[in-house]
Formats: sequence, structure tokens, C-alpha cells
Amino acid sequence: MRLPQRCMLLGCLHDLLILGVALQQKADADAKSGMAFRKLGRNEDALPCLKRSIRYDPEGFLGRFTLANVLAELKDWDGCDEHYALAIKAAPSKNLAAAAQSNYGNCLRRAFAAGAGGSSARFAGRNLLKEAQDHLQQVLTSGQAERATVTTMSAVLLAQGKKTAQQKLLAWAVKKGMYQDQRQYPEHLNLHLPAPKHPWWDDHTKLPVLVELKARWQDVRRELDALMQMKDGLLNVGNRSPNDLELYNGKTTQTWREHNIVSGGRNSPRGAHLTPLTARLVSGEPRVQPPDGQISFSVLGPKAQVTPHCGRTNEMLTCHLALHVPPGNVGISVGGESRKWEEGEWLCFEDSFQHEAWNDAADFRSVLLVNVVHP
Repeated sequence: MRLPQRCMLLGCLHDLLILGVALQQKADADAKSGMAFRKLGRNEDALPCLKRSIRYDPEGFLGRFTLANVLAELKDWDGCDEHYALAIKAAPSKNLAAAAQSNYGNCLRRAFAAGAGGSSARFAGRNLLKEAQDHLQQVLTSGQAERATVTTMSAVLLAQGKKTAQQKLLAWAVKKGMYQDQRQYPEHLNLHLPAPKHPWWDDHTKLPVLVELKARWQDVRRELDALMQMKDGLLNVGNRSPNDLELYNGKTTQTWREHNIVSGGRNSPRGAHLTPLTARLVSGEPRVQPPDGQISFSVLGPKAQVTPHCGRTNEMLTCHLALHVPPGNVGISVGGESRKWEEGEWLCFEDSFQHEAWNDAADFRSVLLVNVVHP
């Protein structure tokens, strides 16, 4: 090759190298911007950044993985299915591949719960729960599993009716030091808190707000009755926290509804406007803190069920003040111990323990739900 030709070739290679570096830098910058928007809860702003990132660097992991996470949060099941699979292939390390597989398993579980298996051509003929279990099992056997993986696998096994396998998984997690009690498997476990001996918490006098609300329970119930007469007074569960809809068996009939006074530890202007008495009674309660503090009316309709699940953290306590309890098979089970609501009385329990609720009666059940930092 003549010298001028060689110089031209080297020049082209140099230009391509510079272009490659520039594209990589753009991909990294867009991926980080997308991550920042996601952290701020601005997923719609994150999307264009992340889509540019994977266009600049189709083999890159960070942009692809973050895009899949955003699509899962937006419930774009087809999109997260595609991009989690590609992120696993692009992962530069075992721990990042495990993170992608764990999230992919959760995406498939949630897609199944949302009914995507019967409504999307992409999922036609696929066993989503089996696929989710396979991905999660690989993470568990790789030694890279975190608590979130165990929580998701537990839900997948329960959804398949594999209660014995779920109990074996949780017993294994306790032996590994992930949890203290196999009935209690939240994603976040504060090991500095003592392990509860019982799933129920009966020392209600430690929370003065419970005493005051109980004394006024009939007034609180009358306020709920008035609210239920208003058009759109109660909202469908899932408006506040979309994931809650996946815990519920009435996706089409919408018979689990709520009215939030405090959500995410922050007062709801709508709640204070529509239910001023209850809002005033709970105002200033210091234990209703972000990010999990909640006070709301919760109305579970006839034949509705809330499937077994754990709260996000063991730092919270959940209390129900029963307002309407119809005759019949209506109850709640926490940590395998069942109780029934009694009108005007509190039921408080460790939210981090596995719990479920059901209303097999012909009328609705209502409670005032108070979720506070554990005393």
C-alpha cells in the first residue's frame, strides 16, 4: 500500500475512533440524564434521553437497563420485556446481570398480574410466571440475590399456588440472614429493630391518635357515608399507587376503592377538602412520615380479595379502624393468624408480615387505614 493511501486509511480510522468516543460519551450522558429524571419521578422526561442513549450505543447496559426500568414503571409490558432481555445480554458483570434478571422476573410477574398474557401478541402462548421463576431462580443460585429477589420470587410462587415451595424459599432466606422470620419478607428490613414476636400489635394506647379516632369513630363513619354519596368521592385503588391494583382480584369490577387524606407522608388537599373532620383529627400526627405514611378510607367491595403480600418495610405499622363490617365471611390474615374486624375497634398489625384480606359478604367493608412509623 502506498504511503498516501496508508495515511488516508489511518485518517479514516482515527475519525471513526473519535466518532465512536463521541457517541459513547453522548450515550453515557443521556443515560445519566434519564436516570436523574427517573429518580425525580419524571419518567416521561426520562424516556427520550434513554431512547437516544440506546440509539448511540445499542450494546450499552446502563441506558438499556434504565429504559427497561422506566417502561416497567409505566406498565409498558411489551417494552420492558424487550429491553430487560437485551440488558441481560449487555451486562458487563455478574452482579449487573443479576440485577437485570431480578427486575425482569418482576416485570413478567407484574405483566401476568395485569393480564398482559391474554391481551398482548408478544406474550401469546408464553407462561409468564414460569419465565419469571426461571429468571429469579438463576439469580438466587448465582449468589447475587437481594431481598427484592426473594420478595418477587415469593409472589411468583404464590401466584402459581406453590405454597410449599414459597415456605422453603423463605426458610432458606432466613438461614442466609436475609430475614429474621419467614412470615416477614419486606424488600427493606431494618435489622436494628427487634423482631416482632407476634404479627398483631395490640398496645393501641401508645399512639394517642388511635385513642382519639376511636372515641370519634361514629363521626368518622358518618363522614365516610357522606363521601360515598358523592360522585367520584372514592377513587379506584391504583390511582395513588399503581402497584396496589396488582394485589387485587377485582381488576374489571373495581370493587376496592379508597380516599386518601395523607399519602406518601404528605397531606392531600383533596382529602382535607372532602373529609375535613377526619383530616383535622389526624393532623399533626408525627409518625405519618414520608415515604410510606398513609391515612385513608379503604372500602373493599363484595367478593373482593387482597392477595397475600408484605409491606415494603418493617419500619411501619398498619392500623384499621373498622367502620362498616357486613355479616358473613369477612376477615384479614397476618402471618398466618386470622382476625375479624369489629365496628368501632382497631386492628393493628406488622405491615411487613405477609397479609391478605377478603370480603365474601354481600355488602362492602370499610376501614380507616392508618400507616405510621412503628412506635
